Amino acid sequence: MHNTNPTFELGYWRWALETAQPWRQRLGLPRNAEWDHVLNNMAPLPVHNGVYPVLESVDEPGASINATWLYGILPGKGVDLAVMRRTLEELLKVRSTRAPLNFVGTAEPMMAMCAARFGEPELAVDLLVGKNAKNPFMVSGYARGYDEIPVFLPSNGGWLAAAAMMAVGWKGAPSGPAPGFPRDWRVRWEGLRPLL
Repeated sequence: MHNTNPTFELGYWRWALETAQPWRQRLGLPRNAEWDHVLNNMAPLPVHNGVYPVLESVDEPGASINATWLYGILPGKGVDLAVMRRTLEELLKVRSTRAPLNFVGTAEPMMAMCAARFGEPELAVDLLVGKNAKNPFMVSGYARGYDEIPVFLPSNGGWLAAAAMMAVGWKGAPSGPAPGFPRDWRVRWEGLRPLL
């Protein structure tokens, strides 16, 4: 099988190269010409049926959970926000019909961060800890993976990253305390910095 233009990877590679070039310049180094060549020739993010798919080359494209990371932990540069909103909405519909273990991992934290950026803190909280949260956390605090993976740590890391982002905010977040949480919540944190 030949895979073409994975949405998530295209988005984060573009962000990484666009971030790395100014870092080089701050170090007194010239821009890397090869990196600029790659940036100028990268494919656009693929869109199928109005949503971001996993790959441009998939036969039956559906919304990509990983795509929500591009407007969650990453700031969404180059992302069509209308397409991203439809992607999130489709994932929420699919999520409601699938078994919990299909969403174990970073899926819910990614979707929560995306929802927070869209100004939907109630949905963000619900994805992490609400009645519809599907990550099966054990008494120990670890998320249980599939039977072959008794402890799945990316679930924990994603959950903590989402909670931190929702608490302290991100570049361009609404003003006020804990912009990713409902306004009537009292959220305390220390030592965190806003996300991109």
